[in-house]
Amino acid sequence: HLNIHIMTPFEIISVVLSVLAFIISGLAVWYTRKQYLIGIKPNLWCNTLHIKQIEREVIFDLINRENLCHINKVKVKSKNLIYHSDPCPWDLEQGESMNLSFCYVGKEDINKDEYKIRIDFSDKANNSYHGYLIKQRNGKYFFKE
Repeated sequence: HLNIHIMTPFEIISVVLSVLAFIISGLAVWYTRKQYLIGIKPNLWCNTLHIKQIEREVIFDLINRENLCHINKVKVKSKNLIYHSDPCPWDLEQGESMNLSFCYVGKEDINKDEYKIRIDFSDKANNSYHGYLIKQRNGKYFFKE
């Protein structure tokens, strides 16, 4: 014998309101977290790129535009570069910059090659992020998360 309960309109409204309250509370938590991260997240930017053809050296000037940034790891993703700056970690305060130096070991023209370097970093609450210093063949360079 099957016992089927048909919900009353009041019960339906109660279930719908409960689901909506759950969704709204989840959105509120997400939005609050996002606002919190906006308030503490570093903003890295590639200020300049120096290519020293005779010395076969590539130097990215990385600047932190906002909030304390912990640079945790630098990993070269390009086969033609060898990292030769001081080892990590470093702290960059807001407005501070640092040079990341690399030795170029490729056979191509150093100016026409492309480079990609991964930067792992975190904020003062230890939230982790990563981005890439990129130099394209056309000469454009930038930092991209």
